[in-house]
Amino acid sequence: MTDNTYKPTFASWNPQLVETLNFGQMNPQFHPYTCPGNYSECKDQRELVATKDGWICKCGKYTQNWCHGFSAGIK
Repeated sequence: MTDNTYKPTFASWNPQLVETLNFGQMNPQFHPYTCPGNYSECKDQRELVATKDGWICKCGKYTQNWCHGFSAGIK
């Protein structure tokens, strides 16, 4: 049996996975996916938002196209 816990899941993501990932961003048991905070617009709100194309920072300047496998199952 292969452990896919940390194997990345790459975008494009279906609507159900987008919903699951955004729900997971609010779960206090897990550290949220965040941007590096390199931009003044997002230094105080670094949490990423899941979209069908992957993660995006609220400032729109940082994107990430993967999540950990375990994040795809948080609910």
